Amino acid sequence: MMPGQDGWNVLDKLKKDSHTRDIPVIITSILDKGKIDSIS
Repeated sequence: MMPGQDGWNVLDKLKKDSHTRDIPVIITSILDKGKIDSIS
């Protein structure tokens, strides 16, 4: 666990940064698939 933020926030920041947006990310989560679809 990360205090103050979750993995979705980290992924959002990575995808918005031009230096890291092309890095493939594998997500393992029990959360809603709709959230995954909204950021992919």
